[in-house]
Amino acid sequence: MSDSIKWLLWILGLILLLWTGISVESCRERGWETIPYLCPGCAEEAAANADVPAIVPPVATDTRLPIDFSQNNSIASTNLGYDEYRARILEGYKDGQILQITGDYYEGETAPEGFDNMGIARAAAIRNLLAPDIPADKIILKSNLVSAASTDKYFSGHSYQWVSEQPKSVEVLDDCTIIRFAFNSADGNLNAEILASLDKIAERVRRTGEKITITGHTDNIGEDEANMRLGRKRAMDVRREFINRRVLREQIDPTSKGESQAIASNDSERGRAENRRVEVCLSE
Repeated sequence: MSDSIKWLLWILGLILLLWTGISVESCRERGWETIPYLCPGCAEEAAANADVPAIVPPVATDTRLPIDFSQNNSIASTNLGYDEYRARILEGYKDGQILQITGDYYEGETAPEGFDNMGIARAAAIRNLLAPDIPADKIILKSNLVSAASTDKYFSGHSYQWVSEQPKSVEVLDDCTIIRFAFNSADGNLNAEILASLDKIAERVRRTGEKITITGHTDNIGEDEANMRLGRKRAMDVRREFINRRVLREQIDPTSKGESQAIASNDSERGRAENRRVEVCLSE
């Protein structure tokens, strides 16, 4: 058989292999896995096994988000993807729950008229977008002071979650515990859940020597001065409980902010219940 015929048969065989498909294993045996036109299965397998980066929406960006805000502005802008985002919020509703919308704000942003801070104003703007599908009495507005530096880019400016209608009397965060009080409570009667949380904090600071800052807060019902006194009264009640638990007086710093640092809108009972609180925070 001549060499030309051998070459012709080899080429025809190769064409037949390509036409019927070459297995990935066969390609690897021949060292062809890096040649896409000889081993299309290899290319498909590599693509399937490639790491796909997660898509994380940015906090501050030039790219517009479904709902976003700009610096010193409480107007909520709606953009591409808004309808789907709104529908996702509404899908989370369950009987016996309310929607908690938390608006972010930066230090130095001026609160619009009628709002305690820019965060509450931004939360209210989103509440208005959800009306009338969610009644106003099923929404609580809260705020969050952002610790990062302010930005001139667009940012989400909010978060949301469905929560129970009644706030927890004790909420434990990283190094702070929030204790909430019933309306017009100034008699120092703390429930069993609150006392149990103070037991744990006292046990910790006796061991570590950490300092305790106790800050009393109120809702906006009543005069400013009266609320400042009420906030301090609540802080002093908690201080007394720590002293009873053998925490040194010099480790404890009680203070009051009255109604000046609301974390929720005072236009609903649920919001006022969030603001009637004492924050117990630990530091070195």
